Amino acid sequence: MPNNVQRVSLEPLGEGRVMVRLAHRFGLGEDAELSRPATVDLAEVFAGWRLVGAEERGLAGTIPRDEVLQRRVAWSIEGEGASAVRRRVEGGSPTEVTLGPLQIRTFHLEVASPEVYL
Repeated sequence: MPNNVQRVSLEPLGEGRVMVRLAHRFGLGEDAELSRPATVDLAEVFAGWRLVGAEERGLAGTIPRDEVLQRRVAWSIEGEGASAVRRRVEGGSPTEVTLGPLQIRTFHLEVASPEVYL
């Protein structure tokens, strides 16, 4: 995992499912290198296990991220149109996620132990 990202939590959700929360440790401009966005491959977070599926959730992990975005309030400033701030940057593969400065992202992962697919 990159030096500027830490695993904040790892919780079992049931058979073959876990919730993992990743956080970028640095603020914007706090460090010339470590404040940059960092990409993490979720498949590498569980070395020795096979990632079967992943779903991004809201910060608490209770609802899908898409639902969080639908509920987001669009603020409008007098004289300007409505806008929604979006700080989402994806990585290059389906299992890669990118975190910006001070960003926290929560995922429900479905994993299979090595014995299942050997």
